Amino acid sequence: MSNTMMQIVSRAPIIPVLSVARPEYAEPLAIALRDGGLPVLEVTLRTSAALEAIDVIRQRVDGVCVGAGTLLNAHDVKRARAAGSKGEGNGGLTSKSERKLAEQGGRVRAVQAPRR
Repeated sequence: MSNTMMQIVSRAPIIPVLSVARPEYAEPLAIALRDGGLPVLEVTLRTSAALEAIDVIRQRVDGVCVGAGTLLNAHDVKRARAAGSKGEGNGGLTSKSERKLAEQGGRVRAVQAPRR
């Protein structure tokens, strides 16, 4: 992990992973999490609102670093970066998929708890 990524992830005790259904939910949610001591967020690309949510948070919520998750290919990486993502990854990647994402420019692999 790069020094920049280490600086970003060290800013928060945990990184909430968000699935934002509507762009207008992004700002108040990010503000509440930031004010609660969680200034680093991940928005998964599982909804049609995800990229706009990343952009809204980046533009409107001071003191928050937002990244993208659930990136499956190079196109997802490009779209996330265009929206202002500061880090990209996917917690469910296999080693082979992780290597492919890294080759395509993905910068960080998320960690997730095992499902019960």
